[in-house]
Amino acid sequence: MLTCFNGTSWKFRNLKCCFAMCRPTFCEIIKKKSSGSYSGVPYACTLGNCLLWVFYGLPIITQNNILVITINGFGVGLESLYLLIFILCSKGKVRVRIHLIMNVNARLPPSLLLLTSNTIEI
Repeated sequence: MLTCFNGTSWKFRNLKCCFAMCRPTFCEIIKKKSSGSYSGVPYACTLGNCLLWVFYGLPIITQNNILVITINGFGVGLESLYLLIFILCSKGKVRVRIHLIMNVNARLPPSLLLLTSNTIEI
């Protein structure tokens, strides 16, 4: 059991539950070597959500948000792995749509930083 940051072990259990729920779906995708009728959009959107929370947790934005960065950093890694598996096992229009969403996800946090850089006191 991970217990740190003043006994917040429940947050790590919730972390495991939130991001590990997708595991059976991706085990099936790997077995069939096809994404089938599954949609990758929820996973791409979850990746975008985690990226924005990591951006929010950065020390130049807010102070003392180590849990926000830790939990969502783990989510970014896991969702990236899920999307890599999904892209490798999908075909055609599905693959293109996921690439487009991931492209937006990759550009959103840096563009927000540029847009808000004049309001941040460093």
